[in-house]
Amino acid sequence: MLLAPDEVERLTGYKRRANQLAWLKAHGIEPFVSGRGEVLVTHDVVEEVLRRLSGVEARRAERRGPRPNLTAVR
Repeated sequence: MLLAPDEVERLTGYKRRANQLAWLKAHGIEPFVSGRGEVLVTHDVVEEVLRRLSGVEARRAERRGPRPNLTAVR
């Protein structure tokens, strides 16, 4: 599902497309631009990047404890 134009504006804090694109790219989000000039980005991509930037995945991994080295098993 794509972010609506107002959601892209709210996320980036910018109304101008050039500023939105720059902000998204600076935060690791590679957006698409439609033929009509709309900035297109999916909810999934934004959520993934926000999780990575917030360290949520790292904290989850720490809580799980040590992981076995499966590459050592043959």
